[in-house]
Amino acid sequence: MYVTEAADVPMAMGLEFYLEPFDGQYHYQLYMVEDAESVTVDLYDDKTFAFKETILQLNDQSKGVVEGSLKKDRIPAKGSYVANITVITTNGEKYQYQTPILIEDTLRQE
Repeated sequence: MYVTEAADVPMAMGLEFYLEPFDGQYHYQLYMVEDAESVTVDLYDDKTFAFKETILQLNDQSKGVVEGSLKKDRIPAKGSYVANITVITTNGEKYQYQTPILIEDTLRQE
């Protein structure tokens, strides 16, 4: 038996985005399957799919768990979004994944 195609394995998995009540910041966490040249998370309106904003841009990211927090000016307004995660691997391949995101409270100064 021969296998001629590789399985489609996501390059990024398990995006978590949450407000930490103790420090009042939004934190993110995701798992990278392999090293990436860049990782971008863009938000789109969940009803119209109109682009809203880029909330995360990481360069030269190593595989494994990626954790961090967003600066106040990067926290989106309260609402429901579709997050588009774009991963560009070190060999130039581009992968995109979508997941729903709900922002229940915001610290953004508008």
